[in-house]
Amino acid sequence: MLWAVTREARILVKIKQALSDGQNRESVFTGINKQPVSNALNRLSMNDLDSILVLSAKADRQIKGQQQSDAWETLLAIA
Repeated sequence: MLWAVTREARILVKIKQALSDGQNRESVFTGINKQPVSNALNRLSMNDLDSILVLSAKADRQIKGQQQSDAWETLLAIA
């Protein structure tokens, strides 16, 4: 589950960055289900996405036993 959430957050970061760099929306959205991605991009700021990635890294360390505390709580914070 963590892998999927992290992958989606990375994709959203790339899309948001491409759009802010002035790339054409249609070319950025090629092969992507536009409506859910547009909704997510409207709802999440770059800071939100950065926080998701930081929390994902924390959860990964927790799962691997490299950092103490509850990975499930971190996953809940991501959600």
